[in-house]
Amino acid sequence: MDTNTTPAKDEPEKAVATGENSPADPAPEKPQEEDQDAVKAEQGRCLGIMAAARKLRAPESLAQSFIEKGMSLAKANAALIDWKASQEEKDEIFSHSGGIKQNNEVLTGDEKWESEYKASADLQGEFRSLAAYKAYQKAQSQGLVKSNRKGA
Repeated sequence: MDTNTTPAKDEPEKAVATGENSPADPAPEKPQEEDQDAVKAEQGRCLGIMAAARKLRAPESLAQSFIEKGMSLAKANAALIDWKASQEEKDEIFSHSGGIKQNNEVLTGDEKWESEYKASADLQGEFRSLAAYKAYQKAQSQGLVKSNRKGA
């Protein structure tokens, strides 16, 4: 076969197999701006969901599931906020229960102090770290803390 000729109309498979185009076939199009905009929008959606999850300290796997489901950024943000509220509600219930574990054991010492610290924004504001709070509680339990407050 002459390489300068185009395939006959009755040989479309051969034209596809050899990559030859007939003069009537248009050249492949370059990616259109619409496609690029769609890619940018999808990247923005995915990055937005991941950023919201990080900000709310939600598990990355939760954010990934929203992305895989094709959830919109607005719906994913609402779901992440609902997740965070449920976590805070669980923490509040736990802190008001006196630190009772699921198997009804009462928390003591380090576990109790860690639970108190994580559940209280006030304690996190007063103590720079969990270690500092634990050290304070340990010293207080040993009678080593003296208060300078009036009436104390």
